[in-house]
Parts: sequence; structure tokens; C-alpha cells
Amino acid sequence: MGHYRPYFGVTAQIWEKSTGLSLAHTFGASTDLKDVPPDSDKWPVPLMGRAAHFINCHGATVSSQFFGQPSSGQQMYPVALDAAYVDGKISEGTLAAAECCYGGELYDPALLRGQAGICNTYLANKAHGFFASTTIAYGPPDANAQADLICQYFLQSVLRGASLGRATLEARQNFVKAASPPDPSDIKTLAQFNLYGDPSITPVQVPSPALDLVGKGPAKSISLFTAERVERLDRRKVLFRSGLTLAATEPRARSTKTKPRKSVETRLRSEAERLGIRPSKILSFVVMHPRPAMKALPKKLRATEVSLDRFHVVFGEADRSGPVVRVVAVIAKETGGEVVSVSKVESR
Repeated sequence: MGHYRPYFGVTAQIWEKSTGLSLAHTFGASTDLKDVPPDSDKWPVPLMGRAAHFINCHGATVSSQFFGQPSSGQQMYPVALDAAYVDGKISEGTLAAAECCYGGELYDPALLRGQAGICNTYLANKAHGFFASTTIAYGPPDANAQADLICQYFLQSVLRGASLGRATLEARQNFVKAASPPDPSDIKTLAQFNLYGDPSITPVQVPSPALDLVGKGPAKSISLFTAERVERLDRRKVLFRSGLTLAATEPRARSTKTKPRKSVETRLRSEAERLGIRPSKILSFVVMHPRPAMKALPKKLRATEVSLDRFHVVFGEADRSGPVVRVVAVIAKETGGEVVSVSKVESR
């Protein structure tokens, strides 16, 4: 585990607080976080050579770079990570989690005069795994949700001794549990973050709790192999059952063409403007509560429960400066015809 504790953490300055929380939750501290600006993309080789990388920057489609942004919110996007620069500086066995939009997009290098993207560059340098999003990813500016959480959960599982494949599955399941009920941005996050690399690799070896009852010699090796195989099979059964339970019990948000009532729409636009967003498009979603799960609730809880009825997503007008498309949105919860909460998310 110690090999992966020293981290390389880089963030757009505007998301310093959010990234700091992610690093503290994953590695126990955020004191070594690098901000862009004021830092630039020419990172020292010893820093780039660390085995764990956590990246929370802007990304863009068909781009070999990630970008920072000043804390003022100014539409300036200095380069934070460049594939051409990091090539040859990544250590074999590196693990990376990138919150960036299009961080895991695979494009034809011929579109950029032969320059591969950051994900492919890491893998070409024998990184064990790269966990990232295929398209636009979202997260709050000052807290943790969406892309922040699923990237944290992936690295946390790896550090506890999971294989890369198991860490990806555990990250998805833990994300669903934490987001319950998942809003439309959560569902998008769940679908778009993927593992690039060999899922069978287990980077961190932890002591096995299996008891060796055979003794020494070849029989001992056979015993440990059998014990570990049984443990692995048991873990897979638990994860499979957990997936079935989540599928059967979690509420689901379904898109609807029915517009919100006038009072709700007025409140949505007002809240968006209060959060500094010029409202444009509104998407609405009906929350479907699984009947078996509802019936399983105790009678008193069913009688007093206030169920979430709808999600609404209010998009602001997209800003484009250079390669970065900046999208900001408000996600609102509606219960009984009233907006009960709102949260702001930004494209990474």
C-alpha cells in the first residue's frame, strides 16, 4: 500500500476545495495538491513518477491536454497536463483517476497529427489503470459528488487490496448507495466512468485472512491457493447479490416530456439565477419507486414517508473559450409540487 500513498494530485484552482476533500478522503491529506494556475503543466519528473495520480481539471473532446482555471472563475484555461510532456515520465504500475470531461475519450491520433490522448499515453507508459469519463463529467465546485465520489471510491478500493476490475465494480455500487436516490447527473456519472487497463491486476497486496491448516511444503501452497480462490468466489457472490439488491430497491429517474407546473418552473429559474446561472433549457424526470421495496417498509414509515416525485435539471447557457466547453446546471428535487432542494454542478 505504501507504494501508492505518495500521490500526484492536480486541480483547476477553481475546484481546489473539492479536490482537497477528495485527496483527504482517499490518501488522508491534501497538503501536496497542485493548483493550475499558478502552477503550470511542466511537472517535475519525481512528482510525475509517483504511483497514484488524482486529476480534477477541465477536459475537452479530441484533446491531448487537461486544463486549469483560476479561482476567480475567469474564462482562462492554462494547460495543466499535456500528453506529449508526460510521455516517458509515467512510472510503470501507475494508477490514475481523472474527473476531467472526456478524460477517457479514445480518439484517432491522426486527428492531432499523431498525438495520442492522455489516457492512451499513460497506458503506453505501462500504467496499470486509468479511470476516467468518456464524455462531459459533472461535479460541484466546493463539495464532493458525481465525478469526485466515483473517482475516490475507485482508488479507495484499490488501496484496500481490490483488483482493478473489482475496484471499478465496488466504486459503482458504492456510488449508487451514496447517491440514493440517484439524480440524472448521478446516472450519467455511473454510465460514463470506465476502467482502462487490465482488470485482473491487483496493485496493492494485503494480508489474507485465510487460515493455512496444512503446514509447510507444497501442500501449504495448495492450501493457500485454494483458500484465496474460495475467498475470491465469495466476494464475487457478495458483489453480485449487492447488484441485484440495488437494482431491485433503488428509485429510478425517467425522462418525461411533461413540463413542470408554472410555480415550480418560476422557482427553478429563480434559483438558477440566484446561483449565477442564466437559465436556458429545463429537463424533467419522474422518480419511479420500486413497489417491492416500498411494500417492505414498516407501516409507520410508509404512512409518514415523503416521497421524492421529480428531478429537474436547469442548464445554463454553455460558454466556450478555446477547447473547453463549460456547462453549469442546477439540479432540483420536487416533492408534492414543491421544490425542496437545489444543487449546482459544473462540467469538469
